[in-house]
Amino acid sequence: MKKILFLLILIITVLACEKKAENEIVIHTSYDYSENDNKINDLLYEGLVKENEKGELIPALAEKWEVSQDKKKWTFHLRDNLKYSDGSPIKTAHFIPLWAKETSAENNELNRHIKFTEINEKIFTIELKDINERDKDNYLWIIYRIIKMSPDKRVLKNGYEYDENLETGAYTLKKMSIDKIILEKNLNYWNSKNVKAQTIVFKYIKDSSVSLKEFEKGKADIVQISQKNMEKFKNSSELNKIETKWKTYLTFNDRLDMFQNPNVKRAVIMAIKNKKDFTGIYAQKSYISEDVIKAVSPVIPEYNPEEAKKLLEKEIGNVKNLPVLEFISYNPENREKALEIKKNLEKNLGLKIKLIFSYNKKYEKSYAFKMEDDSFGNPLVDYHWIGEERELVRKLNEKLYKSEKNNEKIKLMTELSQLYAKELPFLLINDKVYKYYLISSKVKEIKIKAPYGQYIIN
Repeated sequence: MKKILFLLILIITVLACEKKAENEIVIHTSYDYSENDNKINDLLYEGLVKENEKGELIPALAEKWEVSQDKKKWTFHLRDNLKYSDGSPIKTAHFIPLWAKETSAENNELNRHIKFTEINEKIFTIELKDINERDKDNYLWIIYRIIKMSPDKRVLKNGYEYDENLETGAYTLKKMSIDKIILEKNLNYWNSKNVKAQTIVFKYIKDSSVSLKEFEKGKADIVQISQKNMEKFKNSSELNKIETKWKTYLTFNDRLDMFQNPNVKRAVIMAIKNKKDFTGIYAQKSYISEDVIKAVSPVIPEYNPEEAKKLLEKEIGNVKNLPVLEFISYNPENREKALEIKKNLEKNLGLKIKLIFSYNKKYEKSYAFKMEDDSFGNPLVDYHWIGEERELVRKLNEKLYKSEKNNEKIKLMTELSQLYAKELPFLLINDKVYKYYLISSKVKEIKIKAPYGQYIIN
């Protein structure tokens, strides 16, 4: 009898643990927490400004700011009684070490023209030594994009520096384990009275079908779902479709001898039917007009399976002598596209392809192709190149990054485009990547915002 009673108590206890607490939001993520660091940090740390769900910058730690007529001097005013999560005050001085670090960094848009001046504990100015015409109207976005302007967590207390995690945002970190992160409402947050949820629980769930079932049972409030499952909820008000800034690329492993030959990569590209051009690939980094971008975008070899096979056989001989080529595609959203490319390469070139739908380090050196999503503003980055071209690309990108004149940018972009057209280090497959979230109708205070699926607190 005692054993039965004990078991009943145990079952009740387990069930109680599974039940969602009041004022608790449960978020399921299918990726490692390292993939969600920025999203979670947005809930823990707040800067001078923040984004709302419309993508607009609005006041955060700074309640207001003024800009001089020539737009070279910005004056920020901190809110009254700002506090860290431990109750200690946030002061202007706490931004100084952060700015010193950021403005000394190489290849940083801030390092060319910043002067930081403390007026008092609440007010400071940022002066621009030089600024181009485009940046004059977008400087606040540059601040926000490069650093979210959270004060330095290393603050002086009783004359000594210490390294506690001092949150400035709506939540504090309560607990962290291998499969769960728990955030708790920050009572010292300046806007805590409007933060409704007492607790936010992030659960790392590998199996998306489990997340979906938990959502339908009311045990999860926010889950990411696949495009396949999206069809089931396409008419639901709980479905959120987010267009991200991510793009999907097919990259070649240049460690393999065959891909050190640009013509082999050219043959592969010619054998793939549905692909995208690179129009607008430089938009994020170069800040120039679409017309200019189009003018210097590299020309991608068109679909031509007959010529592709001839070219491949000319360069490597009989394709039957090639080993099975490993093709990695670890994002489930790319599964159908990966299967299509595999079919193209097998049918049009006679290649033998092994698809690997997971990330495994043992394939990192041996793979031939990899399909990956990335948010490159300019994808011509070092790791897609080998040999002499790597250093040349690095130098051209560095010059482009620092350039202020459109004519100079056009010249540099043209050189990079010519290099790309010659070496073909990768191929753009999708220029728009969508993510799908289910958000419970009971959740009013948190929204998902493009482009990276940030959590926005209303």
